[in-house]
Amino acid sequence: MASLSDVGCQRANNEDATSYWEPKTDEEFQRKGRLAVVADGMGGYEGGQEASRLAVETIEDIYDQSRPTIPETRS
Repeated sequence: MASLSDVGCQRANNEDATSYWEPKTDEEFQRKGRLAVVADGMGGYEGGQEASRLAVETIEDIYDQSRPTIPETRS
């Protein structure tokens, strides 16, 4: 997995955040699969970088702590 983000032409700082998560065990992998998250930073707004980082970390933590069934049955 790789990620690439471009700061664009308007900003000097890239505020995007990405994450890739995979369970530690094969059993858990069978139930949860993989998780990829992309949070588009709020370019130009105070705290945009922190907001995108916090969003990624929160989603990853909730997904890690959840006890879902096999991925194909979730909606």
